[in-house]
Amino acid sequence: MWSWDDVIGGSAAWGRNELFGTELAEMEASHPANDVLFRARGLQAHLRSRLRASDPTTVVVGALQSVIPQAISNVHTRLHEHLGGATPDGAHMEMDTLAAHVASLPLPVGLEGADAPAAIDAAQALALAAAERVAQKVEVLELEISRLKAVSDELRTEALAQARADLDATRSELAVLRGEVGVVLDSFRADFAREQERRDGEHLSATEAAAKAHETALADFRTASLREAEARNGEAASALEALEARGQEFIDVLSGFHDEAVRLVGAMGRIGLTNGYMEWENSEKVAADEFRKRTLRYGIAGAVSLIAVVAAHVLTDIFVDDAPFDFTLTTAGIALPAAFGAIATYAAREANKHRRNEVLARRTALELASFGPFIAQLDPHKQEQLTAMFTPVFFGQAPTVGSSEAGDHGFRPPTQEVLGQIMTKLASPD
Repeated sequence: MWSWDDVIGGSAAWGRNELFGTELAEMEASHPANDVLFRARGLQAHLRSRLRASDPTTVVVGALQSVIPQAISNVHTRLHEHLGGATPDGAHMEMDTLAAHVASLPLPVGLEGADAPAAIDAAQALALAAAERVAQKVEVLELEISRLKAVSDELRTEALAQARADLDATRSELAVLRGEVGVVLDSFRADFAREQERRDGEHLSATEAAAKAHETALADFRTASLREAEARNGEAASALEALEARGQEFIDVLSGFHDEAVRLVGAMGRIGLTNGYMEWENSEKVAADEFRKRTLRYGIAGAVSLIAVVAAHVLTDIFVDDAPFDFTLTTAGIALPAAFGAIATYAAREANKHRRNEVLARRTALELASFGPFIAQLDPHKQEQLTAMFTPVFFGQAPTVGSSEAGDHGFRPPTQEVLGQIMTKLASPD
């Protein structure tokens, strides 16, 4: 990026203006009370302050290298002509042109650093020069009044009138100078207002950026919380699978015991229908085991969801300041564990019902299997009597399985063919 020294400090306009200040000092030494030189001094100081305060990135390089130096040279030439006896009109016209070029320079970016002191120094120098010039004018006028008094009393009135006219002219010039100083100060006030507006815009942008950063941090926190919840769900699922595996191992052990019991009962009993009841028992056992697994799954799911809801509330209270109470989220968090609990309760009841049917089927199968060997040593008449006595106990008299009136032995055989098969087996010689 171009610096001030590269673009402005090393330009032809800056060097020519500095040389012009030295030339004005030599002219003022020979002509201390010249109004044209006084205006040229103020214009040179104003150009110097504007060049010091200009932004090197926006200034027009062509104006610095050719236009402004040429305008300064033209003013210098007209001043020499005026001091040699020419009218000041040409010098004033060239100074007007130079002032227009100075006004076309870009305004400074702000009043910070060395720019604001330079502008203030220029304005103070202009005011001080005006005050000194007024003092010099007053001194010259006082000397002129004394000389006129000494020359003649008749000329006193005319001299005083001329002195008053000169004093009024001086006051008018001072008013003009004050107006020029006011214009300079107003220009810098406008520059300061624009800079303040720019700073307000930067502050607003910084505030919006901070708000966006806060939203981003909050979104990252929510993402991390969701990841943590997913990790906890994965751990719960792994634990559930481990429990299911252990349950399956236990079921396999029980199945082994069951197979051994079936083998022993089959060896002890010779009634073919026992296998049918054992199949019914197995189906009830499978249903009971399935409902028990569902009870375990939904119970664990309800507990995990309840823990997740509590953990979400705790994390929100810890990491989010003044978090509002979300009634909808809390209701949904309570409804989900309650739904899992209701399903688990229903599954437990179904498992209990099928388990009771399993127990009844197993007990009946064992009783039927042992009934034949028990009466095998009796005579046929006793066997018929015992068969007639125990048939109502096992067939057709008890309530249906699962009804409210069913007792420990409450069940109904699958079909009427069962009775015929039992009677055939009991009547056989085996």
